[in-house]
Formats: sequence, structure tokens, C-alpha cells
Amino acid sequence: MHKNLLPKVSLVLSLLLLVGLLQYFPFFGYTSSSVVSAEETGIETFGVNKDGYLEINGEVLYMLVGNKRVKATLTGLLENGEEGQELLTKDDLKNEDKNMLSSLISFIKPQKVKAAVKIEYKGAVSYQGSVVGDFRVNGVQAFCYQHSKKSPPTGTAYNEPSPYDNERAKRALYYGWGGDGNIFTNRDEGLVTTSLILDRIYSGGSSGKSLPKYDKLWDLVVNGEDLDTNVAFSDTNLSVSVKGNKQVSQTTTFKSYSENSVSIKVPKDVTIINETTGKKVTNGTMKVYGGEKIHLEASLEVGVNYSTGNIKGSMKLFQPLITKPQGGGFQVLGFMDIYTDPDETASFKAKFEVRKKNIDVTWKDKDSKKVFKHVNEDKTIGSKYKYTPPATFKDGDNTYERMTDKPFEGTVSKDLTHVFNYKLRRTVTVNYYDNRTGEKVKDTKKYTKLRGDKYSESHPTIKQDGYTMRYVKKTGDAESGTIGTKNITVNYYYDKPLAKVQLDKVQVYTARASEGMPVRVYLSKDLNYKSSVADMSKKKIAVGLYLNGDLIEKRSYTANSLPKQFDFKVPSSKLKINTEDRYAVKFLDYDEADFDIKDGYSRLALDGWSANEGTIRLDVEEDADHTGSKSYVVMTEITPTTNMKKYVERFTYSATPLLDSKSGYGVETDFQIEYTNDLGKDWEFATNINDSAADYYAPEGLLDPSLAYEITDGIFEAPLVKSTDNRSTASKKEWTDSFAFPHMNVERQTGDLFTDEEVEAGDSDIEHDLKEGGDKFYSPIWAEITDYDVQYKTNKMGANKMTVELSDNWNIYAQMIATMDSKTIDKDAILWIPVNKEDPFPNGNKRFTKEDIEWIKNN
Repeated sequence: MHKNLLPKVSLVLSLLLLVGLLQYFPFFGYTSSSVVSAEETGIETFGVNKDGYLEINGEVLYMLVGNKRVKATLTGLLENGEEGQELLTKDDLKNEDKNMLSSLISFIKPQKVKAAVKIEYKGAVSYQGSVVGDFRVNGVQAFCYQHSKKSPPTGTAYNEPSPYDNERAKRALYYGWGGDGNIFTNRDEGLVTTSLILDRIYSGGSSGKSLPKYDKLWDLVVNGEDLDTNVAFSDTNLSVSVKGNKQVSQTTTFKSYSENSVSIKVPKDVTIINETTGKKVTNGTMKVYGGEKIHLEASLEVGVNYSTGNIKGSMKLFQPLITKPQGGGFQVLGFMDIYTDPDETASFKAKFEVRKKNIDVTWKDKDSKKVFKHVNEDKTIGSKYKYTPPATFKDGDNTYERMTDKPFEGTVSKDLTHVFNYKLRRTVTVNYYDNRTGEKVKDTKKYTKLRGDKYSESHPTIKQDGYTMRYVKKTGDAESGTIGTKNITVNYYYDKPLAKVQLDKVQVYTARASEGMPVRVYLSKDLNYKSSVADMSKKKIAVGLYLNGDLIEKRSYTANSLPKQFDFKVPSSKLKINTEDRYAVKFLDYDEADFDIKDGYSRLALDGWSANEGTIRLDVEEDADHTGSKSYVVMTEITPTTNMKKYVERFTYSATPLLDSKSGYGVETDFQIEYTNDLGKDWEFATNINDSAADYYAPEGLLDPSLAYEITDGIFEAPLVKSTDNRSTASKKEWTDSFAFPHMNVERQTGDLFTDEEVEAGDSDIEHDLKEGGDKFYSPIWAEITDYDVQYKTNKMGANKMTVELSDNWNIYAQMIATMDSKTIDKDAILWIPVNKEDPFPNGNKRFTKEDIEWIKNN
């Protein structure tokens, strides 16, 4: 329905509203006397109903507030009304009656003045002797419909445009200059020809017929296609029927102008066919033009309720309008209003249904006719069907086997029936078990036989984890025979050794015979069964220790308890000091079916030594290098793949000979012992390796009276002070011990000796200042002039408990203080001369200080 009203309706409704507004706002200066009667317009009633809503001919009017239509009230229009407001009835909103004129009221708020029609005169346009005016109405190209009257200048007052329902005028504006179907390329020609054609239609004018395209435009105006751009389909609820192997809808025609089109979208299972063009589209969109015929198709399997939904045409609606002057005898002007009606839509629908046939399939025993499975179902005509026979059917303990594996398949065209036949069968099962665990050692063998068939079995050779398993027994059914009414089961049992064991290494450690000697055993054990298996805790194997061919100890273990390392201890009653013996370790008392021992790995033999417990001696003066070295075995070791290896400890010892000296003087010593042990972390496993300590032994005549060392049989014993340079690693023990005489402090005037400990303790015998004495041993001032035999001696060291003993000589060749009868006066250090205290320097003082002189006089 067009948005403009018929002139009378528009005028009367506008006046009626205006009357209401003027009565509501009397200050505008208008009265009701200026309103035209509604009776003159053909409208029966217009006003406000009892609920306060505006109505026309008894129908409530709706106003637009925002984007929503609400019932119109006078107050609502004043407060919320927009310029150019359109009031519609409910029927207009629902678009139920396309032939009924929409009720429209253009409303202007009182505070605003409605804009007047804008007329623009652009001047005269001439073409081949014909002259017309070029006009704009509200900015739209307009034409003169009355050439017999004068042209209005710009700004002339004209009435509101109203519809001019003339199909010829519509076609003239459509195909004329500026129309959607414009046939002109020259503007002046188009304006002049179009204006003269419209004058002929409206006023009966006859000028311009000689213009080049006048006849062409006139032919289109008179004989041209109806410009109805409304959209509709001839049939909207399309029936569907089966044709051949598909479903086909009835045909419908798109009723609209030939250049108008709609886009119709179909889903993947539906095809649209344009009978006019022959084009087909599936799962897509087809553009259909006015006058074209279409229908839908789908396969027999498709079941869908199809609907296009509301679809719109591609073209807008065309409405010729005219506007008349308010006076002055000016021309009527006309133009084309092109607009879109949102309610102008069309649709159609079609229902497709799945078409089916019945199929009946049975699976049963051929002999007993027992039915295992039955299927009865409907399938779509033209669809594929396929039914297959399972390999077997179970009925309690019975198994039935198919007689064919060929499927029943094809294309549905009619009702079908089919039977799959089966026959009883039996299964032969052969199991292979481990006799110790009951677990399978080989995959079960299974095969089927029909009743009456022959079968035969025997135990095979089975290899596992590098073993050929031992066959033990059979249980279950007979190994061969004829299949009867039951399934056949045969069980074979095997086993293998519980473990693979071997001797990896044996070590004999040196220790004192009185302490006993350890023998360490290393072995490997690879278990073939879990520890929870009963035989792993029942079947036993022994390990024995032999000394010089005699079994002296035996230990029994199960496969579970057999350790990977343990120690024997050779009792002291079987040992002697510093003795080499023959040792052996071997496996005893086992069943080869239970324990697997590789050849060459069941027995290991080697030598071992008890501790030497001796003394290492060196005469420092006689030995040109003043040094010596000794090695002793601390451990022997053997493996199945290597010869016996000896690990040793070494003692390297040295001392610098004591220097000759005068009595009362001190000498230094440099006594060292370097120790190495080939063993690493186990170096003290068999016995403690004592820290070294050493003492100095000398005749009593060399002991200064101020020192209190213990004297035994004329020999005193003085401890030496040790310092250590430790170079040990995780794999080897190595260090050097250096020994020196204790540090001494010498008292002035008396010459007495004091140790650091005595000084620190504040010994009461200390009366005078002390002088640094160094790490020296001092002989007495009045020691006898002679050679003294001295000695260094350690404690018992190392695994072999060895003592190191070094001999030396100290030569006292002169006295510190000479006497008148000294035999070595030419070598003695100090000569005493008597002095007269009153005249100590009769020959004059050349060397002594005043303090020295005073001391001599006072002492």
C-alpha cells in the first residue's frame, strides 16, 4: 500500500488534526471555522475514542515512537511525534488487505511549521525547436504536465504532492529521462521528449511528435509491460509427488515485472529447477525473474518441510505524483516517487517425505530351524541395503557357524525376504602353561571343527628367554580323536630354571692371622620367575669356601634369598702369620633344573696372604740414598675372565743423617714415611690402618738434664712431631708423614731447655728470658765427645702391621765450653779466662759495652 493518501483523505485528515491542535492551542490564532467538513471528504468518522486513542472510521491509529508502533494519542503526538509522522491502522500494519487505502496522517507539532513544497525552475530546455521547462520538486527531477499554462518561477507556492495513478504516466516516467528504464542518452532530448509525452497524457497535448525518439517512448507508454513490481507466486503451498526415482513438486510462477527478481535459497538435499531457463541449483541460491516458472525436486530418501521464508523483490515500487499550484494559473508539475515497501514479500513451501519398502531377514540353524536373529524394517526406495551373516552365533554353550559369508545386498525397489543358514560347530583349545606358575608360555591355539571331524595334537618345543623349556606333563582331553558334542581342551605344562646365577668375583683381604681373614664373594642372579612363585622360596643352592682344598664353610640359599654379595670369615684357627694360602669358592648342592650356571662360572680359586707383622729396617749412614721401600699384599682378586690380581700397600721411608756437632748444640732430623694403598673405599674393610707415629731413641748421655724423657736400660725415648701431606682419592690412599724433633725454647743465662707445652703452661722453672731454639734436639753442654748410636722407630702400620726402624749416628766432636785440659781445645766453642772484677780489662776494653762491664763487676 502506498505511503501517500488520496487527496481528499489527506486534506481532511490534516484539517481535522489541525482543528484539534488549534482548539488545544488557541493562541495560534486559528478557529474551527477554517476546517473543511469530514463529510465532504468521504470519511465517516475521525476523532478520539473513549479510551483516549485517535481513530478513523472506528479503527485505532498507531504512531511511531523510536522503532516501535504504539497506539496514538493527541498528547503522545505532541510530546513524542516526529515531523512527517505517519499514522497507520492495524490493518495497514498487518498488511492483510492490499487493496485497502492506508490511513495516513502527516502531523506537525504545534511548535514547528511544516515545510512548504519546494519548487525550483532551472530554466528552459530546447531540442530541435521544442522548448520545455526544467523543474525540481523537493529536489527531484519534475516535468510540466500542462504546456498550455505558464511555467512557475522558483519558490512558487504549490500544494502537497498527491498520487497520480496513471499507468501510462508511470511508464513515461520509467522509460523517460531520469527513469530506471531511461532510453535517452542526450539530456536535452530526454527532458524535452519526456515532458511533451507527459503533457499529452495529462492535458492531451500534441506537440513534439517529430522528435527522434518520441514514437519509441510513446510506444512504450501505450504498449509497454505493466510496471507492477509487487511480488507474488501463483501457488504458495506446492504439492509433491513421486515421479520415477525422485520427488517432484508442482510448478509455481513468479508473478511480477519481468525485470524484477527474487533470490530463492534451497538446502543440500533439494534442487530448484527453472522451467523457463532450464537452470538447476542444489544447496545454493537461484535468481528468478518475473514470469518465470519453477518447481522443486528431491530424492526419495529426503524428508523435509521446505519453505522459502519471506523474500523480497529486487526492484522498488514506482508511484507517479503531481503537485498543483495554489494559484496564479501555473502549470501542474509531476515526478516519480520510488520507494521500498518492507511488507512487500512473497513465499512458498513444499513438503517432501521419505518413500520406503519392507525388508525381512532371518538368521537361523538350518537343521533345528532355531532363529538366532530376525530383522524386519522399512527402507527408502532406491536406497542401498546390505545384511551380512556373522561368523558365529552363540546359543548357551553351543556355537553355530555360517554356511556362507556372502552378504545379502542391493537397491530397494520392492518388498524383500532372505534367510541366512548356520550349522553347529565345536572349538579345539590347546594351552601351554608354566608348571611353576600356571601362566601361559605360548599363545593358546584355537581352531574350530564341525561335529564328526577328526583332530590331533602333540606337545611342541618351546623356547623362552634363551631356554628350551622342559616338558613336564599333559592334562585335559585326549590329544587326538573325533569331535563330539563338547568342545575339546588339551593342556601342556613346561618349566625352566628358577634363576641364572654365576660367580662374578672373589676377593681375599689381608688381615692379622689372629683377627681372621675376610673373603668377599660377588655373584650375579637373574631371576626367571617372580619372587612370589613357591619354588623361589623352596629350591636351594649352596656356596662353599675352601682353604687349601678343605671345605671350611658352606651357606645355603633359595633363589629369592641368594645375595649378590656376601662375606666369609676365615677363622684365626685356620691361619698363620705371614702365610700364603690357596682359597676357592664354588656352588654346591643344587638341581640343574632349578639353577642355570654357565660353564666356568661355578668355581673361582686364588691365593691369599695373612699379615706380615714384621719390621722394616734401614741404616741411614750406610745406605747411600738414605731411603728404602717395601710392598706387601693387602688383597687378591679373581674373576671368571681375568687372572688373579694383587693389590698392595707400599712403605717408602727416608731420613737425612744427623750432622756432627759440638756438645750443647742442637741438630735437626728429616725422617719421612710415604704410604700408598691400592684399595680405595675398602682399604680398611679387613683391618684398621693405624695412623703412623714415631719416636726417637738415643743413649742417656745425650739427654739434657732439663728434659724429662723416659729412660729404659740407659736409652731414652723422645716423641717425634708429625705433619701429614694427604693425597688420597676415592680409588687410592696416599700420604706422606714427616717427623721432626719437638720445638725447643732455650733459657738465657742457664741454657735450660723448655718445650712449647711447658712454656704455654708457665713452668715455674723458667726464670729468665727464652730464646728460639727451633725444631732441634740439643745435647748436654758437657756431653761426652764420642759417636752415639740413635734410632727412629714407628708403631705398627698398614694392613700388614709393619714397623719401620731407621738407625743413625750422632758424632759429638768438641765441647761447647773449653777447659784447660780439653783435648779438642782447638775445636771447642768457648774458652773461659779468669777476670779480676776490679780491673777486668788491664789491656784495655775494645769489645764490651758499659752494660757488659757492669754485669761482670756485679756477678
